[in-house]
Amino acid sequence: MRVARHAGKFGAYVVGEPARLLVPNRQGGLKTRPVFGGLSGAELVRSRIALEVRLGDLSPGDRLTDAGVISQALSVSEITVRRALETMGQDGLLERRRGRAGGTFIAQRWDGVAAAMRDDQQAEQLVEFQLVLECGLAARAIGELDVGDLEDLAALREHVQSADAELDPDSFALADAHFHLAVATVLGGWRARERQTDLLGKLCLLLPKPPLDVARQQNRAHSLLLSGLESRSIDVAVEAVKAHARCWPLGGS
Repeated sequence: MRVARHAGKFGAYVVGEPARLLVPNRQGGLKTRPVFGGLSGAELVRSRIALEVRLGDLSPGDRLTDAGVISQALSVSEITVRRALETMGQDGLLERRRGRAGGTFIAQRWDGVAAAMRDDQQAEQLVEFQLVLECGLAARAIGELDVGDLEDLAALREHVQSADAELDPDSFALADAHFHLAVATVLGGWRARERQTDLLGKLCLLLPKPPLDVARQQNRAHSLLLSGLESRSIDVAVEAVKAHARCWPLGGS
């Protein structure tokens, strides 16, 4: 899903474009590192694959790239990658097929298995971390947004509105992940995007896609956040981030 390419002060990116998180050197050699909560190499592999599925880069039945490529992309050992893939296979998230056309594939029952892994308590802790991250990014950048940044935000608003026209949880979940990655990039650059990437990846395996009514609440919070940033109102922006955090899991922050 490609919306528009921008070259704001944080570099070119595409709002709504799949991030290709398992491709090495995707930002001129920038290497991914665990950035919060002691994220291990195996957890990093799991979370990045989960986020690729949420972003639509991978779908049930798709073959994963080779372990060596994932190892290079995530700066973890190939042994760690293979062990992580084996564990995901044991969990039912991945399927191993033998033969000439074999390999490791996203399981057809990915959504059902991921939903069974739901852990609201741990998810709430990550949502709280995400709240602090996004409030901090908004406070830091709100007085420094230039014309290019505002154009980027305008493109994000169009993305939010187009998602609201869709009537299924899958479209909302995909749009939500793209939105948070793009906001982190606009407000904090690629380092903030990496932190957001790790958070979202872990959340994909702790929280199922929200029901439609909750997704619409999240989308309203997205729109409010953009209004706050465009009007340079830190109070509106922070309230929007808090409103989003309260949506899901139910009874969250």
